[in-house]
Amino acid sequence: MRIMIVAVGVALCAGASSAALVTVVANGASDYVIVVAEDAIAPAKSNLPDPLISPERTAAQELQKHLQAVTGAVLPIQTDAEAATGPKQIVIGPSPRFPT
Repeated sequence: MRIMIVAVGVALCAGASSAALVTVVANGASDYVIVVAEDAIAPAKSNLPDPLISPERTAAQELQKHLQAVTGAVLPIQTDAEAATGPKQIVIGPSPRFPT
């Protein structure tokens, strides 16, 4: 049985210069979800020709595809509203949780 582990260096959101090592996938399974803002997939709020292909959505799909290719695990893509709870999230793009 092939065991693969993916580790990602994550910079702390508080602006600290240190990074922590986080295991995203272990033994082909993950507790993480990929999160994009609601307006990254909402047609009414997008000026793009195809609102389902926003840069954030594309980035989320690419991350999902590459993690699956390397580890075999499929991390689901959810909106901010769908992933409102749970600490294990990879947030792509702007989010109301991280005010600028």
